[in-house]
Amino acid sequence: MIEAEDHDLVTVGHEDVGDAATTIKAVARAAQFLEVFTLGSPRVTLAQIAQHLDVGRASVQRYALTLQKLGFVRFDRPTRSYTLGPRVLTLSAAVVAGNQLTAVAAPFMRRLVRATRETVMLSVWDVDAAIVVATDDSHDRTLRVIVEVGARLGPRSAESQLFARPPVDHVVVVSSAEYVGLRAVATPVFDADGIAAALTLIGTTATLPDAVDSPLARSLREAAVELSAALGGAGVRSRR
Repeated sequence: MIEAEDHDLVTVGHEDVGDAATTIKAVARAAQFLEVFTLGSPRVTLAQIAQHLDVGRASVQRYALTLQKLGFVRFDRPTRSYTLGPRVLTLSAAVVAGNQLTAVAAPFMRRLVRATRETVMLSVWDVDAAIVVATDDSHDRTLRVIVEVGARLGPRSAESQLFARPPVDHVVVVSSAEYVGLRAVATPVFDADGIAAALTLIGTTATLPDAVDSPLARSLREAAVELSAALGGAGVRSRR
């Protein structure tokens, strides 16, 4: 049984959803419960969930039991921990199937991989971080950089820098993780409403230059311009 307060409607501020709207606390709390699971923490205990949500264990357990019955989470008795359930995979497949952005981007990403021989990544903004929605990579290199779909990128990433201050044209941003020898070169993709995604080349510091006007960066920008046009991003300009 869910607490009475969970049935209440609360007003969400203008800054959250645009116009004033109502949110059901129980639904919001269930969404927050599922968001605790990440690529870095795919298995969590009830105590960890309660701490993350800053609510009592009794309330968290009620949500856990409900989500478990619906197939959204699984409980592993030997480890006393929860993982995401098969229902989430069904929803994930539906998201991918219905995502026009990834479908339209796929051939542009494949051509960019062939032209650069580097890993290509497409990411979108998700509340507070850039999240990877599609990747493609070359099998020609001995050392391949593989990025998982669903990975959330840090605030210092090239992609997050683009989304933090959305540009009006295809600028190129470079970020490097010298301590692991990786580099990312990103540029925005536009649709009719503005910046829709970030298109990125991911490679090693040895193969991917840090110059925003390198031949690889120019290939990236050209692919982003073509993809933007395919998405109806009218009026955007490419910096030459």
